[in-house]
Amino acid sequence: ALWDLAFTAKIPLQVALVMAVGSIGFILAAFNSLLASLTTKAVVPSKGANKTGDDSDDSKEYKAAYKLMVMLVIQTLLNSTCGATSNPLLPLLSKELFDGAAAAGALMSAFAIARIALNMPLGMLSDRIGRRPLLIFGPLCTGVAVMGSSFAPTYSVLVACRLMGGVGSVCHHVGSSLYIADCGARAQGHRTRLHAMNRAAVTIGLTVGPLIGSVVANQFELRSSFRIAACFALLSSVYAFAFLPEPMATLAVQKEGEEGSSSSSSSNRRSQKRPTVVPCSKSFWSLLASMVGNLAFVGVAAVGVFDSATFQGTRKNFVPLLLKDSFQQLDSSVGPVFSTMAFTQFVALGPVAKFADKFGRLHCMLLGAIIAVLSLVLMASAPNLPLFIAGCMGLAIANATATATSTFAQSLMPADNKGAAMGLYRSITDLGQLLAPPLLGRVADTLGMFTALLFNAAAVVVIHLFFVKAVASQRRKEANKEQ
Repeated sequence: ALWDLAFTAKIPLQVALVMAVGSIGFILAAFNSLLASLTTKAVVPSKGANKTGDDSDDSKEYKAAYKLMVMLVIQTLLNSTCGATSNPLLPLLSKELFDGAAAAGALMSAFAIARIALNMPLGMLSDRIGRRPLLIFGPLCTGVAVMGSSFAPTYSVLVACRLMGGVGSVCHHVGSSLYIADCGARAQGHRTRLHAMNRAAVTIGLTVGPLIGSVVANQFELRSSFRIAACFALLSSVYAFAFLPEPMATLAVQKEGEEGSSSSSSSNRRSQKRPTVVPCSKSFWSLLASMVGNLAFVGVAAVGVFDSATFQGTRKNFVPLLLKDSFQQLDSSVGPVFSTMAFTQFVALGPVAKFADKFGRLHCMLLGAIIAVLSLVLMASAPNLPLFIAGCMGLAIANATATATSTFAQSLMPADNKGAAMGLYRSITDLGQLLAPPLLGRVADTLGMFTALLFNAAAVVVIHLFFVKAVASQRRKEANKEQ
């Protein structure tokens, strides 16, 4: 409402930017408080730790992982700001070139095609060359793609740029996911908290980015927002090249030092520059067979598919179109709504992480499913804008539980094939982003957008019932083996 008032009152750009800086300052202060809270919780000595006043092994391992995570969080913030600045306005740019909800959904699918094709190869490559090269190349590729989108003369060129953006996105997502997994391997008890740190950076970017995009689009033109977004991606790539360390080498050197390794400091510095090679113990087909044979993995991957369909497809595709077509809102109102959703998700991350640690990831995922279904039904049946916004906020809270889904899946992955297993999981879950937008877009074009939202809600219910049954079956299977 504040930003909408600013646009209607024609507040000068300088004043609007001061308001934006103040908002960013508040968000960063809240983010700093969250990081401090996570650190305080995590360094408490575990049971059996020494009582001499020295740090426990768990505390030392968490601190080492935490330092790396802080470096990654900064890069993730820059990269997510790029996507958040341009993505909410993408359906509007698509409508300029080719009208229809299905056409906007096809852009999401083009983005997902590259991700699905490259998830596993990049995961296996990352086990050999390290995580850092992917985190450098990914934002660079994204920046070039977003800049190209701003100059796209036709819909086909825009689709090609989205394909290129998908390549950049999958590089960063695979690299950052494995980066977090490497850090979590040294701090097993704090894996959800480490994941929440990175997720918090993503949500801050999702909060700030739409505001920037809306201000630029309102003051200049729609395509200018894409050029500003490209600058964030290119800055993220430069930062990764200049400052981001390689976690595979850094943690390996620290572990050798703790075990009494007598290697020289110069040798350590050289080893930190290159990753430790982790040979894959299984071929692609044997890994695929072992993962698909795990019913719990199949279930959580199915949940990931519909998380991607709901949070990436439905939210990004339908919310901007509904705001403009059904509630007659200006283009400038899309950014504030997305920013509010992102900030709501950011606020929910802390309680969600605590809930997952206390009651288990499975229960956290089921709670998220209930909130998502109720929110989708509310969005579909909302008679006015405030109730529709309330449904959007509920969907944002449900999105915060996606951290539990990711950590649940990571706990099922073999340590010696982490990259390939992560790539397999990402490829499966990205099917939701590939198939859902055009399918739901077709339903929306035929029966209406509100019917498409109800269809999405019904699918979430069915898939989570399947997940519960799959996990229960896998537990019975493992119990029978032990007997």
